[in-house]
Amino acid sequence: EFKIGRLYISPDLNVILENVLAKDQKDNVLLSSDKLSAKFSYSDIFDGELHINKVELDRTEANLVTYEGEDDMNLRFIIDFFSSDKEREPKEGSLPIRIDRLLLKDVDFMLWNQNRSNSLKTQQHAMDYAHIDVDDINLDAYDIFINGDSISASIKSLTANELSGFELKAFKTDALVCSKGIFLDGLQISTNNSQLDLDLHMLYSDYSDINSFVASVYFDSRIYPTDIMLSDIGVFAEVMYKMPDLVHFEARFIGPIEHFQVEDLKAGFGNETHFEGNMSMHPLDFFYGQHTLNINKMHYSYDDLVHFHIPGSTETIPIPESLKGLDRGNIKFNFKGSYKDFLADANITSGIGDIAANFNMDLQGANGTAFSSKVKAQRIDVG
Repeated sequence: EFKIGRLYISPDLNVILENVLAKDQKDNVLLSSDKLSAKFSYSDIFDGELHINKVELDRTEANLVTYEGEDDMNLRFIIDFFSSDKEREPKEGSLPIRIDRLLLKDVDFMLWNQNRSNSLKTQQHAMDYAHIDVDDINLDAYDIFINGDSISASIKSLTANELSGFELKAFKTDALVCSKGIFLDGLQISTNNSQLDLDLHMLYSDYSDINSFVASVYFDSRIYPTDIMLSDIGVFAEVMYKMPDLVHFEARFIGPIEHFQVEDLKAGFGNETHFEGNMSMHPLDFFYGQHTLNINKMHYSYDDLVHFHIPGSTETIPIPESLKGLDRGNIKFNFKGSYKDFLADANITSGIGDIAANFNMDLQGANGTAFSSKVKAQRIDVG
């Protein structure tokens, strides 16, 4: 079913559609819009492109659903209607589309797969990539260019709220989306409690990889000096909700989310603590897997460390008050393993002396918990 409540075309080719409704084959809303307007520039058609001066959507809803027992989205019947049985190669002379300005006001978008269980993720404020529901989308974009499977645009402003609780307060970038990746350069983001500045590149073999985003989309991104509340990442990895720590950092982020690497990391937290190094997680689970953390140099304060939150029963870094004399100092630290099974070594200079230590934890050994350490100390003030 397809309906248009009102259609108006002005002499200067300003097309206005009101009360638009399109339903899928199960009689559910595929698209609805209170108002859709577009102002065309017909002269550019003779130059080989469709040029639209301005497109505006007001109070619009779009629902892409894969119904239970089906493989294709509800949009498929429309795609099939306009497709031929023959596999077509992209035409070299196909008409590109250029839009000078695109405005979205109060738009809702849903991407829902009924073949995947609707888990407790949304109740736990975690992103569920099989069940995405974004409301209150407001967009102001310029210089949109659509050519084949590629779309480029300069996004000046974007805000939205996702069902998981993720809030996009501000978004600005120069974007390119194609069948091989998403490239967001000069990206500036404001979320629930974070401010980011980066070049974000997400690579994939084809668009279908987005359905398994955490495992199949490869990041190659440069993060410039930025502030992030680690608990904001909890929407993508629930364990991070246990870390309401504001961190200032810059780095290069590589790999899929489920087993990522961070290189050229410079970070700081608290009032005095800052460090340089690199890290990786394989997979994204503190308690299992093979993770690395290498701190090449770090300046710390005792107060910053004991107030830093971590997953686990202690909630913060478990440094006893009897070591408060550590005061301030420098650390070199290497960690390999997981929360339950790791090897680590540290070299520490502090207010009470210098320490070199090695640690080995195995909570999964045949004989139960096994922990060993070797510590060498110099100039220790025990009094």
